[in-house]
Amino acid sequence: MGLNSDQVSWLSYYVNAGDRVGYYTLLASMGERYGTQALGVVSADTVAGAVANIYLRETVGYSNVTNEQSQTVGSDDACN
Repeated sequence: MGLNSDQVSWLSYYVNAGDRVGYYTLLASMGERYGTQALGVVSADTVAGAVANIYLRETVGYSNVTNEQSQTVGSDDACN
């Protein structure tokens, strides 16, 4: 998938705003399958996303990843 400069600008905007939902929603709307999968993890509204968040929550305690770091990956409540 190639991105034009307008799409890159919007993606950069979402990154700078810390808006993971907006970022992955935009990727998904462009037909990028990764965007759809990642959105499911961030919003925890798909089976795959829920399983990924459960896995994340269960493994954080066994690694050197802090809760703050893990929250940048999964849903906002994955590790609570």
